Amino acid sequence: MIHGILVDGMIERINGRPRDADAEIRKRRTAGHTSAYLFGARNEQEFERKKEAELVTRRPLYGRSNA
Repeated sequence: MIHGILVDGMIERINGRPRDADAEIRKRRTAGHTSAYLFGARNEQEFERKKEAELVTRRPLYGRSNA
């Protein structure tokens, strides 16, 4: 399985079982990074589709500059 995790605002790929993704999240947090589990996918196409959906729904919104 392919897992998508969020690390410091970036989506990273972890191959393996859910426990592998959990271990990687713990490792990143221990190193001082923010991290969270986003999704699991069965293949590359599903991973890319879910990644794109996450980017669309989580994209940062920037306000207008008053300068």
